[in-house]
Amino acid sequence: MTPTLDRSRDYGTIHGDHELGGQFAQDGFFYDGQGFLIEGAMDEVQVAKLAELRNQDEAVEQARAKFLELMPNADKATVDKLINVANLRPATTEEEIDLAAWAAGSKNYVFGKVTKAIREQFNVSPVNKLQCLEILAENGVIAPRSQTPTSPSL
Repeated sequence: MTPTLDRSRDYGTIHGDHELGGQFAQDGFFYDGQGFLIEGAMDEVQVAKLAELRNQDEAVEQARAKFLELMPNADKATVDKLINVANLRPATTEEEIDLAAWAAGSKNYVFGKVTKAIREQFNVSPVNKLQCLEILAENGVIAPRSQTPTSPSL
C-alpha cells in the first residue's frame, strides 16, 4: 500500500518549484497536489521507511483477517479499532507510562497498560477512560473535570 497524504494530521506545504512536483510534505515524504506519494523523490532511508510501513500494514491486515476468521460475527469497525499498528508493536518493559500526557492525548498507550499503571500507583482499578480521568483528577495528576462521577464507590 502506497501512503497518501493524511490531511487530518499535520503536513507542510511546499512553495515554489520542487523538482518532482512535490506540493506537500508529511513524515519525511513528498506528495503531489493530489496527495499521492512521489516515490522518485525518496532516498535510501525513505525507501527503507516505506518498506517498513508496508510491512506493518501487511501485518495489521493479516492480524485482522485472522481475528475475523476466529470471530466471524465481529464487527469490522471494532476489529479495525482493536487491531492497529500501535497495538502490534512489541511491548517494552522499560517504558514508564506518562499518565498526564496520556490524559492530555499527547501520548498513546495500550489501555491495559494505562489501567495497570493506575492500579499500581493509586490502588484503584478503572474500567473505562472516564474512570481513569476521574482517578487522575482526584489524585492531582490532571486538572479536575466538571462532570458526574463515574465510580460512585470511590
